Amino acid sequence: MADKKQLLNLATQAYNMDEIRDLCFRLDIDFDDIPGETKKAKLREIITYLERNGRLANLEADLRQERPHLLPVLGQQESMEALNYYYDHMQMAWDRIDLMGQQERDTKQILTRFTLRDFYVPLRVEVAVDEPSEQSGDPKNLRGADVHRREVNEITRTSIGELLQKSPRLVILGDPGSGKTTLTKWLALSYLFKQQSQNDMPDFPEMATLPEKPWLPIIIPCRYMDSGNFFTIDQLLRRSLSIDLQRPDLVEPLCNLILKKMDAGEVLLIIDGLDEISPPNARASFSKALGKIVKSYQNVPVVVTSRQYGYEQMGFRLKDGFEEVAMSPLRPSEQKTLFINGAR
Repeated sequence: MADKKQLLNLATQAYNMDEIRDLCFRLDIDFDDIPGETKKAKLREIITYLERNGRLANLEADLRQERPHLLPVLGQQESMEALNYYYDHMQMAWDRIDLMGQQERDTKQILTRFTLRDFYVPLRVEVAVDEPSEQSGDPKNLRGADVHRREVNEITRTSIGELLQKSPRLVILGDPGSGKTTLTKWLALSYLFKQQSQNDMPDFPEMATLPEKPWLPIIIPCRYMDSGNFFTIDQLLRRSLSIDLQRPDLVEPLCNLILKKMDAGEVLLIIDGLDEISPPNARASFSKALGKIVKSYQNVPVVVTSRQYGYEQMGFRLKDGFEEVAMSPLRPSEQKTLFINGAR
């Protein structure tokens, strides 16, 4: 909903003094009881009265009904309100550390002190460096998208930022606890921070390795998808946003804004925990639907995470430019850094 300052500006444009009298009649307000000599003064008092009585939405509804030409303006304002709320709400959600095995009171105390920015140690993925082979045999291909048989020559350890520079479609595989969700949170937070001015941007590890793109990060947790019966991007967005934001009034404007940004290639779509969709045939159906979405939005980068077993179990692999990589275990020096960060 538009705020009262926006409503005042719009109503001042929309109504003359006689029409304000008609407005008061429609809203069951006594025009003569409203102080003010100018129409803006009258409208300011009307808005104050409506806000005090919890009826501000009635004025917006009247504007929509009586002045439909103002709908694009109201839509833009709703979209910006929704986007600002999304930035603030998701930054807090993604920056929060999920601690297992803590008593509730201890967890609350810890969460007020530590965030992902405090603990994060740059994670790495392993990429197979391979080349086409005409020899017999069919060695396992991490990428899984080519019809040619390949021989894996070596495994390269790299950052997700460097990989995204070359491969905007990724399937990140890993065991439970390997850091897949943590990596996606770092990725999403980094692009949220990139929306801020340089002076406000926090010092977040390895942000400089990421592509310099105006991507709006969207994480869609597959645990929200039940049996996978969500097959369009509109359905995925509405389901995810309604659960994450807990603001039904913002879902529609934000969903519309995201779809426009997807058309422009300005969204980073992250599908987290593909293996959490059960059973495997539902997971495969969801993956096929995701493949259709990807084809419809050729310029949108997509990152999918899954447990290795769950990905292979469904008997279907994402193609159309997706590269499969594996989470790399922390090295001893990285484990030490993580310990030091936690002890600060």
